[in-house]
Amino acid sequence: MLVARSSTGCWTCRLRKKKCHEEQPTCSTCNSLRIICHGYGEKPSWMDGGSSEKAESERIKKVIKQNKKHKRAIVSPVVPNNDPGSTPIGDTSMKDAEPSEATQSPSCVSCSLTTMMNDYNGREATLLMHYLDVVFPLQFRFYRPSVSEGGRGWLLSILLHTKPLYHAALSLSAYHQSAMYSGNGSNASDNILVDLQRHHSLALVGLRQHIDRLSLEIGMGNVNTKVEILACMICLISFEILKGDSNDWQTHLQAARTIFMSLKDNFLCPLNNSNAVQELGDSQNSDSTALSLDEELALEFFSMALIWFDCLSCVTIGANSEYADVYPSILRIENGKIQLCKLMGSQNWVMVAIMDIALLAEWKIAREGTGDLSQSQLARRAACIEDQLETGMQENRARQIGDNSDPCGVRAQESQHVTHIFACAAKVYLYVVQSGGYPKIPEIKVSVLAALKAFQDLPDGQWIRHLVWPFCIVSCMADAENEDEFRKIASLANTDREIFCNFQNAASIMEECWRVRKSQISSSCSWETAMSSLGVQTLLV
Repeated sequence: MLVARSSTGCWTCRLRKKKCHEEQPTCSTCNSLRIICHGYGEKPSWMDGGSSEKAESERIKKVIKQNKKHKRAIVSPVVPNNDPGSTPIGDTSMKDAEPSEATQSPSCVSCSLTTMMNDYNGREATLLMHYLDVVFPLQFRFYRPSVSEGGRGWLLSILLHTKPLYHAALSLSAYHQSAMYSGNGSNASDNILVDLQRHHSLALVGLRQHIDRLSLEIGMGNVNTKVEILACMICLISFEILKGDSNDWQTHLQAARTIFMSLKDNFLCPLNNSNAVQELGDSQNSDSTALSLDEELALEFFSMALIWFDCLSCVTIGANSEYADVYPSILRIENGKIQLCKLMGSQNWVMVAIMDIALLAEWKIAREGTGDLSQSQLARRAACIEDQLETGMQENRARQIGDNSDPCGVRAQESQHVTHIFACAAKVYLYVVQSGGYPKIPEIKVSVLAALKAFQDLPDGQWIRHLVWPFCIVSCMADAENEDEFRKIASLANTDREIFCNFQNAASIMEECWRVRKSQISSSCSWETAMSSLGVQTLLV
């Protein structure tokens, strides 16, 4: 007896005219076939009864055919593949099986499919734990929240109830595993790449659905969805950065920035001002009351990540004056929710200075374009930023480690090192903006040597892999006599399969900068020159 097909099934099953089990957010039929589930929302634009619908149908058929070829290679009546690293198949419906697959012994096929269904669930669990235990700590080396700060339980919570983020995290996990297995001749690498592509596609589809839903929601649902979209965007930015072969991170960064600007009021009051907190909580524009504790912690974390990414992106793609006041306003709040040292090691004041330098660079370019650049005004503005950096560096050296009032808490000692390195690099950045990319300029040379010593004094040499921005800025401006010293520091990153960061890109930019400078001795040459020569726009995080 035929089972009636639901008229409310997912759009993929309705297109294929197959029974849909209607699980949320993606149905098991689509999952089992490893095809994109188009969900249950509004009718897709390609569902037009014409050429677009036919093209999507043919595309899905092609993917199913390719996946079934892969399945036949795995399902063997002689030696079932029980390798935990094999590609998951899922709840494959025998109603959809090709005739050629039915020629195997039924008992063998049943046994193998059961094994693969278990392996499918186990594979996702393995990827999830790999993300939580290995990938996330590699991404955010300095993020170690205490129990009093909420721990990391919020991360598991938001991963499990936000499917696009879940799949984005699993794609990162699969990417890391593929990097570990590459070049060792293992079939596991090919299987992991299938995982990567599947989860990345599901993340993008789910994110599109979240964005579509945002325009239909009001109140609490709207706020929750914004937090989830922000989280997904940060994860996808990380994925694109680590891939290193596209500039798609800029698209995701712009979208994340847009979402954050509608949530920024959650951070524009100091934690030690009870009246301000009360006023914010009573405000109709406040989103904080609509969020659970886990969601508030997620918002805080991913907002910190965005500010970190966006501030440092100014070196690559320039500063945007439209939002230039927002981040400094948040970062300057004493005891505010956003303390970057908890995430990337450096104190807030350094990031404010970097933003100021980026805006100075944009101002200089604009004035040069109109032919009215005032050198005295440029010098005054640069001197003001230089004074801020000098004052901050003096206060950082005088920090009393263990002081309960230190916003970095248990991270204060390592933050002292990292803050100093970022400040040294910021000074190099400032002098290059003011005077050009010439390593022999005294101020640049002195600051490069100060940063070099700070790198050499790091408690753990492998920290360097998490100091991508300062290393790239400083090393690009190293004089020829110091090049080997910076290469030696770069080697501490141990660029092997375990590395999972953007550091190798920074090292490539460094080498290209040195090469170009030797071929154009009298010209200004910096990281910008090197990126242009390489044809890349790298986010140095």
